Amino acid sequence: MKAFLSSISLLLLNFSASAESNKILGVELAAGSPHVLSVQLVYWGLGKVAIGIGFGSAPVNGPLQAAVPTSTIPLSLGLPDSYSLIPSTSFSLTTTSAFIRYKPSGAPGTGFITELNVARWGFGASLNGTLLNQTTGERTSGVASGRLDLAQPVLSAIVGYQFGITDALSVLVSGGVSYLFSTSYTSSIGGSITTAIPLAGAGAQADFDNAKANFNAQVRSGVDSVRSRVQFLPSLSVTVGYLF
Repeated sequence: MKAFLSSISLLLLNFSASAESNKILGVELAAGSPHVLSVQLVYWGLGKVAIGIGFGSAPVNGPLQAAVPTSTIPLSLGLPDSYSLIPSTSFSLTTTSAFIRYKPSGAPGTGFITELNVARWGFGASLNGTLLNQTTGERTSGVASGRLDLAQPVLSAIVGYQFGITDALSVLVSGGVSYLFSTSYTSSIGGSITTAIPLAGAGAQADFDNAKANFNAQVRSGVDSVRSRVQFLPSLSVTVGYLF
């Protein structure tokens, strides 16, 4: 009987160890750079090496509106009243990333980690133009609208330390450096002055088209100015992970 119980105990221990070793799929919540705020999926089935992907977003409208200002554009429509175009922007950010990690002690558990991360930051800006009748004070929104989309590739080299809370739960604190490659973006803006002023003629539309081009140029110039000042960024993040 004693031998039988010993055998059962040994089997249970072996099963427990096997279950631990089979925890190779993980879900993570990461905050910081280059992840921004993202959900990540990681695969630890390669021993000491893990591969993963991440998808994220962040509220960036306020900071980017301050960094990419726009100014009112006067219009010469050839009409009795005076008009101007008031431009406005609304920014968003989405991220996708792929990464490879090396952990000498393997997963799960506590230990140092090195990571190479390739990310794409996708910035989007909704462009809206409001027509202001300076004589009467009347405003008509949406007379000009468009969008700017910017893709920013980022390569990050990261070193971190993972704290094993349980056999499944962990916290990774990491830091490193990120390199920003050249950006690519597209932008367009449309709209007709006759939407707000049906009797406006071809000359008024031509001036309005120039104002839209001015609006587009303001946004692109602001984006280029911000981007030209940044080539490297510190990479600092905290990641909470759970293995299944």
